[in-house]
Amino acid sequence: MNKMVLVDNCILSSLSKIDRLDLLRKFFKRVEIPFSVLRELKEEKIRGFEFVKRIEKIVTFSEKELSKEKWILVIPLGEG
Repeated sequence: MNKMVLVDNCILSSLSKIDRLDLLRKFFKRVEIPFSVLRELKEEKIRGFEFVKRIEKIVTFSEKELSKEKWILVIPLGEG
């Protein structure tokens, strides 16, 4: 099992649409997404895509809040 993975909107959206976000957790101890992915998901939610709700339930902005229920951490990406 790898330690950490940074995933993009394509991966999250695809896995959520088939209700298999659990695959990320199966293969990686830690899953992170940049703020930009969260922004893209918000746009898809506004368009009415229901799969976004499954992702929102498991996302947190704080390492302290990482848990069995909240296991995807939103992180800032540095400029450069």
